[in-house]
Order: sequence, then structure tokens, then C-alpha cells
Amino acid sequence: MKSLKQLSVVVAVCTSISLAGTGVAGANVFHGHWIGGRIEEAYHRLGGWNTFGDATTDERIAKNNGRFQVFAKDSSIYWHAGVDNGIAHQVGGRIRNKWGDLGWEGAALGYPITDELKTPDGVGRFNHFQGGSIYWSPDTDAHQVWGGIRDKWG
Repeated sequence: MKSLKQLSVVVAVCTSISLAGTGVAGANVFHGHWIGGRIEEAYHRLGGWNTFGDATTDERIAKNNGRFQVFAKDSSIYWHAGVDNGIAHQVGGRIRNKWGDLGWEGAALGYPITDELKTPDGVGRFNHFQGGSIYWSPDTDAHQVWGGIRDKWG
């Protein structure tokens, strides 16, 4: 009987540990698909369902062991433990499309290091990435900026 109690304790501890390490098991938000972990933190920080709508995918594996999830209102949230102190960031609309054209997180721009932000004039938008930035305006569409030009201008 004593060994049965010990076995029960071991099973309970192992189950708790294994569930704590999974994004889905720890998730407490379900909008189309489970949203959990650092992606869930960004989801709430940026307005939740009102901003993103339903998740249209489960959390997926990105380059170099990162993660991402796609949402109905033309946005994705990307996360990598080694980028920006492990903070997940939103990329959406024409900026996301341009980033995709350039090869997503596996190409020169790498992972996003900011959420989408307004330009100083309040009309345009931009995201900074590990290797550059993408700026968008209604007049010029989305364009990448990197290197010395980004360092001076961005």
C-alpha cells in the first residue's frame, strides 16, 4: 500500500511538471484555437479578441525554435525566447505581407522586436525587426529599411 501511495505521488508530480511545460495546457484563452504562453501575454497586452479576432491556427513552430500564431484580423504574433527578452510581438497587414515576401523570420529581418507602431505623423505604421524595419503608409505601401539608412532614419 505504501508503494502505491508513493507511485501515485510520483505520477501526480510528473503529470503536473509535464503539463506546466506545454503552451496549450497552460492556456486559458480559447478563441477558435487555444492561445497560451508568451503569445497569450501579447494577445492580452494589445487588446485581445477586439484587436485580433479568433485565432485561425494553433501555435506553430517558427525558425530556430520560435513560435507564432495567426489571427482572423490580419495579424500574427511571433515569439522567440532569445529575442527581445522573450517578449512576443504582433505583425499585421501590409507590413506582415512584406515581411513574408522577404522570407519571414528566417531571412535577413529576423524576428520582430516591436509590435506595430504609429509613425510620428500618425498616418503610417512600422515594425522593427532584428535586422531592420518595415514602414508602411497609405501612399507608399510597405518597404523595408535596414543597415546605415535604418540606423540614421529609423
